[in-house]
Amino acid sequence: MYFYNCEIKYLVMLGIYCRISREKEEGKNISIPDQKKKGIAKAKELGLEYEIYVDEGVSGTLSITERPAFSDLIEDITEDKITHLYAVDQSRIERSPETRIVVNTMLKKKGVRMFTEMEGEIDLHDPQQSMMGDIMSVFNKFFVDITTKKVKSALLHRVEEGKAHQGMQPYGYTKDKDGYLIIDEEEAKVVKKIFELSLSGMGQRSIAYWLDDHDFPTRYAKIGKGTITTKNKYTGEKTVTEKKDVKWAGKTVQGIIKNPIYKGERLYKGKTYDCPAVVKKEYWQRVNDNLKSNRTSSGNKPKYDYLLKGLLRCVVCGRNYYGRTRTSRKDHFYMCSSKRYKGQSCGNPSINIDAIENYIWFTIFYDEERLMTIHREVIGGKNDSEKQELTKEKEILQGKIRTHTKRKENAMEFLLDGTLEKEDFKVQDAKIKKELEQLQKEYRDTEHRLNGIEVDKEKIENIVQYIQKITENSTFEQKKELVNMFIKNIHVYWDEKRDGWQLPIEFVGGAELPFFIDSEAYKKFRDIGSVIHNRPKRKKYNNNGNDGSNTPQNIDSISTSAVDTENAELFKWFTTSSARDVALVGGGAYPQPGEISLSHNGVLFLDELPEFKRGVLEVMRQPLEDREVTISRAKFTVTYPSSFMLVASMNPSPSGYFNDPDAPATSSPAEMQRYLSKISGPLLDRIDIHIEVTPVPFEKLSEERRGESSVDIRKRVTSARQSQTERFKESDSVHYNAQMSVRQIRKFCVLDDASKALLKTAMERLNLSARAYDRILKVSRTIADLENSENIKGNHISEAIQYRSLDRDGWLG
Repeated sequence: MYFYNCEIKYLVMLGIYCRISREKEEGKNISIPDQKKKGIAKAKELGLEYEIYVDEGVSGTLSITERPAFSDLIEDITEDKITHLYAVDQSRIERSPETRIVVNTMLKKKGVRMFTEMEGEIDLHDPQQSMMGDIMSVFNKFFVDITTKKVKSALLHRVEEGKAHQGMQPYGYTKDKDGYLIIDEEEAKVVKKIFELSLSGMGQRSIAYWLDDHDFPTRYAKIGKGTITTKNKYTGEKTVTEKKDVKWAGKTVQGIIKNPIYKGERLYKGKTYDCPAVVKKEYWQRVNDNLKSNRTSSGNKPKYDYLLKGLLRCVVCGRNYYGRTRTSRKDHFYMCSSKRYKGQSCGNPSINIDAIENYIWFTIFYDEERLMTIHREVIGGKNDSEKQELTKEKEILQGKIRTHTKRKENAMEFLLDGTLEKEDFKVQDAKIKKELEQLQKEYRDTEHRLNGIEVDKEKIENIVQYIQKITENSTFEQKKELVNMFIKNIHVYWDEKRDGWQLPIEFVGGAELPFFIDSEAYKKFRDIGSVIHNRPKRKKYNNNGNDGSNTPQNIDSISTSAVDTENAELFKWFTTSSARDVALVGGGAYPQPGEISLSHNGVLFLDELPEFKRGVLEVMRQPLEDREVTISRAKFTVTYPSSFMLVASMNPSPSGYFNDPDAPATSSPAEMQRYLSKISGPLLDRIDIHIEVTPVPFEKLSEERRGESSVDIRKRVTSARQSQTERFKESDSVHYNAQMSVRQIRKFCVLDDASKALLKTAMERLNLSARAYDRILKVSRTIADLENSENIKGNHISEAIQYRSLDRDGWLG
């Protein structure tokens, strides 16, 4: 299963920013449509594509994060989507010096060109224009502060006089020609009906449905003109709705019932002021006291943590799926948000919570290989790309720091030779010092981010151990954290033709995979129950035959007769894990041969490989390469032959159950790290074939069908050895494929174009070494000999690659 990282290149784009404050009245300020029109004209003038960002009713004094459209604009600039920026005037962008500094610094860093209607293009690097802009920003801030004080004072005075605020009034109220707050009799009837229905026991959502059914328009529907934009808090997607189509909502009804203005108490800045009342105070209190009894789910709705909250998306209408459950499990579903509104259901069915949560958990997070691939390809690829960008940015900053340091030195020289006056030097020196400090800070930040990426790569290498821990007896919060670490969106769609659920999953980083759960699997995962929240212990199975105990006998049964009798000095089984490096390699005051030399022209079997000390295993690296071992002493040097076949076995973890989905995990990530770190990458690289063997299920163990016998296998091995004997008959030192030199590999392992392409792809995707390349060719030559094939074919290369399964990035901690 592979994922591909795609680099998206954006066109040169003009960002048009439009903003108007809620305090501004139409006719007294440039309207949003006018700002858009001027911005589009500028885009046409520059010959650019454009994107429009609108903050309506938002003050320029607010921070960047408090201005939604401006935040989106800044994000697009940082992602290099926007290369040019336009606003009618500077005050649209900011009305505070603090925001100006942040924005201008970012624009200069990203090389964004800025335009306004009044000034044309603004040179952000021109000190004079920059100074004038700073002055204007200070004046804007001063103007805003003075205006704000005046507005607050005026608003308080209006409230004290009983006058209405500018803009929209609470539902049921309007203002007279003198600006006083008065009751809107038509809307007041609706307010009274809401109170009446609530007191009768009707819930807020039901009241909203009733109002829609009886054609009572909302305030927005009465206005009829314009649109409302809402933003999905999970996805950030924006939905534009015509005001005339806005319906009543339960929250709107609730707001009316709880607002004390309807009993004649107008709240402003924490104080209460008298105003016209729609209902009596006693009646208002009765209705509010009665709200608790209207909760149909009171006492029946338990606290439930939803594993997939915020991740599920309806394919039909694009809304979120939200969770709903009760103690009785009568309602226990994720359902489309469209069902919240009467008559607006998109028709996409609800899905059982246990079914989808268990399916996602067991299908994705119990398949360590799949999860490892996703994490490595998506997040790892993203890290590599970010590392390149940060490295480039670091080099640029180094250059700028050198330039500023040189400028500082030059200024000092000009001062000393009288070219620069002392006062001018102080100004220039202070400016350069400030800029240099900023550059050094940016440089440190870049280095810190680079170090963070290296930490992330270390996390990727240890992800399997981390997942093993989380998938066992862990808290719900840890599991939810793992889910959100990998998954961005799960799209939900009922496929009637296939009788199942289509669940395309979008992973963090952009990779997407199709998943499907049919009706039978749906029932199985549903009936398991809520195992995500209350995990049962795994069952134990005894997997005899997978612990490597039969390996020596199996090799003996197919290999003994195949060993060249003239060169077979010894067949050595070495299984102890308490050996020292001297015992294995040889040595002592008077050097004696070790087990690797005693196994010369034979087989050395190391059982429980990680149980050997790392130092003991590392000393075998050179003998495996040179097929001899040299022991040096002060007075002499001894070289012993060590051309042996190394065979080793190991458990996947200290407990032996790491790759068994039905066994309990008893090894912590730290223990797994210590265990696997005994085997280094260079040592693993020198082993021709390494295969991960998963536990054999009971059904296969109990099968009566017989596999290929050792006698038949031995015949094929003998035939292949005879072919190799004939191939190397001119050589005195080479007798079989594993002994081939680089020159012989080039001669006897010739590949066609298709096989070369396959091997090239494997080398690049699996990040294989040059040593692995040669060993794959040797193994593929042997596979071809076993099939009695004169030439190496694509299937031989493919099989040889599969025999290096532990070369995958991240297998070793």
